[in-house]
Amino acid sequence: MRHDKHGHIIPVQSKSKKDAHLLLAHTIFGDPNSNHCELYIRTIQTKDGAAAWALKIKNKISKLNTKFRKYHDMMGTTGDSKGITAEDQIDMSKTNSFTDAWNKICQEAPWYWDYKALIGACPNLIGEGIDHGADSFDVSILMPPTSKDTAPSPIDLSDHDSKSDDSTVTTKTAKGRKRAGLDAIDVKPTKLSKLAKATHPKAVKLTLAPKSPAFGGARNKADASWFSEIAQAEEETRRKYLEIKMICKKNALEYCLAKVKAATEKDKNCCEFEFQKWQYKMEMDMCCMGGGQGGSSSANQFVALDSGSMHGFGGIDGFDVGGLGGANFGSPSNMDAEAWMDPMTDEFERPLLPDNSL
Repeated sequence: MRHDKHGHIIPVQSKSKKDAHLLLAHTIFGDPNSNHCELYIRTIQTKDGAAAWALKIKNKISKLNTKFRKYHDMMGTTGDSKGITAEDQIDMSKTNSFTDAWNKICQEAPWYWDYKALIGACPNLIGEGIDHGADSFDVSILMPPTSKDTAPSPIDLSDHDSKSDDSTVTTKTAKGRKRAGLDAIDVKPTKLSKLAKATHPKAVKLTLAPKSPAFGGARNKADASWFSEIAQAEEETRRKYLEIKMICKKNALEYCLAKVKAATEKDKNCCEFEFQKWQYKMEMDMCCMGGGQGGSSSANQFVALDSGSMHGFGGIDGFDVGGLGGANFGSPSNMDAEAWMDPMTDEFERPLLPDNSL
């Protein structure tokens, strides 16, 4: 904050650091003799390009500040740099720590004094007002004391006018004089106050708050039994729920087994039904073939081969030989299919009839 000659605050009309960095970039890289002039002109118009050039200047200044702090510490520790603001003010004919430090710095940073003059008003870079801040010894001992000695000085109490044969001079201090005055006065002892007698703190009596009634009583016991009953009921409900769930699982398993068994029985019954149907059909076919062979009694006459034991061809029950009168078949269920089947062709064929039947 700056003030004018009348004491008024001068408003700050400075730009931001980014704008200052852009001005430096334009001065350095915008010069036609610069190696980066074409690249700078081509990219400075864009937002990203301007930010990149400003960042380059910012990084370079940061590096210069770091180097300057290092060299400033080297020059400041020698103690001979006070009042020197330029290189030509250094007497290089002398050989001391200051000239040795400058010989090392001038080769790496010949711009040291110019840079110091440029940022000399920045206290964050150049600390001012602390001359012996980095010294390892205490210089406060060289300063005059801040307060006077308050110890009483001795007072001469001898009577110079009196003629005394003693050659020894007695001196007393102010404290001794005060004590002597108190001894001369007859002071009666008084009782000390209660506050003066007390040499230890009084014991403070604390009144404890009444304790809350402990857990118990008829009501609390009733509540406890009620909660116990609730817990038992919940446990019983849980047990029954598990039992019902187990019964449901068991019934589901039995249902599945019964379903499989029923399907098996159904398949078995279907197979038996098909077999009986086929057997009945075969018997019906044989019955039809036997009825065609019988015919009328007058047309189908043949000689009985064995009237005593023969009951038909192949042992078919119900085939009765009624002499030459003819042949009558019985029920189809008593017929033997093997007697009508050819073992070579597995086909049914009619039995041979006598010649006279034709």
